[in-house]
Amino acid sequence: MKKVFSLLFILVVILSCGKKKSPTGGKDDKIKPKIILIDPQEFSDINLDKTIKVTFSKHIDKKSFQNGLYIYPPISDIKIQWENDTAVIVFHDSLQKNTNYYFNFTDRIKGWHFNALDKNYVCVFRSGKLQENSIYGKISFEKTSDVKYPIFLNLLTEDSLFIFKKNYSNSNFKLNYLNNNKYVLRIFSDKNSNNYYDFIKEPFCEKKSELLKKQ
Repeated sequence: MKKVFSLLFILVVILSCGKKKSPTGGKDDKIKPKIILIDPQEFSDINLDKTIKVTFSKHIDKKSFQNGLYIYPPISDIKIQWENDTAVIVFHDSLQKNTNYYFNFTDRIKGWHFNALDKNYVCVFRSGKLQENSIYGKISFEKTSDVKYPIFLNLLTEDSLFIFKKNYSNSNFKLNYLNNNKYVLRIFSDKNSNNYYDFIKEPFCEKKSELLKKQ
C-alpha cells in the first residue's frame, strides 16, 4: 500500500513540474521621449541645405511623427527619412524670402510604447533675414484660483491657421521672432492637464493682434 501512495506522489510532482507558466514580462515603459538634438541650429538659414535632422532620446513611432509635426508657413514637398532615432526632414520647395519658419514638434509625436513627447518644441528657422518682431503681455484671470494651472497659448494667423503652441507656468508671456503679420492669440488655463482646451470648463481668451515691430 505504501508503494502505491509513493508512486502517486511522484506522478503528481512530475505533472506539476511540467506545467508551463506564461511570461511575466517587464515593467511598463513610462519614460517620455525627448528631443536631444536639432541640426542645423535654431535660426539657421534653411535655404542653404533644405535638410533638418531631429534626434530623439528613444525610438519614435514614424506615423505619429508625421501627424505631430506642424510647419508654418506650410512646406508642401517634404520627405521624412529615418536614421535610427533621427528623423531627417528633406524639402525642395522654394521658400518665402526674409521669412521665419516655425517647426512645431507637438505631443502628438509618440514613442514605440505610445508615450507622448515630454513637451511641445518650437524651433525657428529663417529664409533670408531673421525677423525679430515680438508680442508680450500679462494674462489676468477672472478667478484668482485659476492662476495655479498651466497656461497654454496658441498662435494663429488672422485666418485661424495654426502656427505654434507654447505653455507657461505664470501669467507673463512673450512671443519672439515673429514675422510682421496679423495674428490671433488663443489662451486657456489647462485645469485637467490634458494639453487641450475643454469648452466652457476652462478659462479661455482670444485676442487679435496687428504686429508692428513690438507690441
